[in-house]
Amino acid sequence: MSFAAPVTQERKSVNNLPLVQGSGSTAAAAVWRSIIANASATGNAPISLTYDAVGSGQGQKNLFNRAYDYAVSDVPIPRSTYTDLDRKTVQMPFAISALDAVYSIPGLSQPLKLNPAVLGGIFQCTITRWDDPALRAINAEIRLPSADIYPVVRVDSSGSTELLTNYLATDMGWSLGVGKSIAWPKCAKQVQGTDGILAYLGSQSNAIGYAEYGLAKVQGVPLASMQNAAGYYVQPSEVVNNWNITEVFGNDFSIPDSLVSAAWANVSLFQSKQPKVFPISGLEYLNMDQNLTSKGYPQGLILKELAEYTLTAGVQKLLKSWYFGALPAKIANVARTDMKNILVQRRPLSADADNLPVTWINVYDPVNSSSINL
Repeated sequence: MSFAAPVTQERKSVNNLPLVQGSGSTAAAAVWRSIIANASATGNAPISLTYDAVGSGQGQKNLFNRAYDYAVSDVPIPRSTYTDLDRKTVQMPFAISALDAVYSIPGLSQPLKLNPAVLGGIFQCTITRWDDPALRAINAEIRLPSADIYPVVRVDSSGSTELLTNYLATDMGWSLGVGKSIAWPKCAKQVQGTDGILAYLGSQSNAIGYAEYGLAKVQGVPLASMQNAAGYYVQPSEVVNNWNITEVFGNDFSIPDSLVSAAWANVSLFQSKQPKVFPISGLEYLNMDQNLTSKGYPQGLILKELAEYTLTAGVQKLLKSWYFGALPAKIANVARTDMKNILVQRRPLSADADNLPVTWINVYDPVNSSSINL
């Protein structure tokens, strides 16, 4: 199976420090960089952990091409792609994210309400005015402007786009398909990355796009209330604050019992009928090879310890400060248990082996640790 050319070339060290490189999601970039910065700070020896925010799709391709050591993705690897891979690949959930419609309509007294039919119409350019009857019908309590709508979308291969189009495809009127890359109509302004969407909203009134909840929240961008499968209009704060995600998964979803499984592609949150579920929600994934021995020592060991560190209760608790949800116990337990199946080279084949660390990242429960600063 062939993939697009990688963005950068693999390196084994930088400034003589062991180097582990990752790439992927722009939506999760800030929280992931905080995680790896804290992992480096708690380490037993100096290491270099890097991350390039190139989009979920490109990040996965970089991993498949062996240009990077790992990927961070807003969506699982597609089943057809996963089954064609030439090696066993880990899909480890580490957080729950929410994607929302964001907009720049001046003067609204309360959040805009949107459903799959109306939002899909906007992105297909069949609804082009803010005072369209379909928008007014679900927003009777606010006064919408008599103005053109300026949609803005991602042009890069994006897990955010896949989450959005999965939601829009629940309406029969959606005809553009589902995926990380979509053939958008000409009415939509196409930009690179989540930052590109938020920048466009800052420069263009009456625009609408989509962005990860935390990034939009930090920048003070208005967030729509989205209609879920139970018919309720919900804000994305439910993902972090009140949503009983363990109950949702336990009642509505089957969870794979292994991290090395194509079945993660079947785990979807938008279909839940729970009343408080925010519908455009998904798991954030850390993707890497199951057999890391080819990375050598200590790169493979560092990557495994980084994965274990991400699952600690302290890191999970602090995800909330970046507006991400912690994993439900059911998923976290699967991930922690399956760590034993990740193969690494634990010691170097050299004379100075006794002088090198047995572990590089302190994998402990840092709930009350002042060294963790997300």
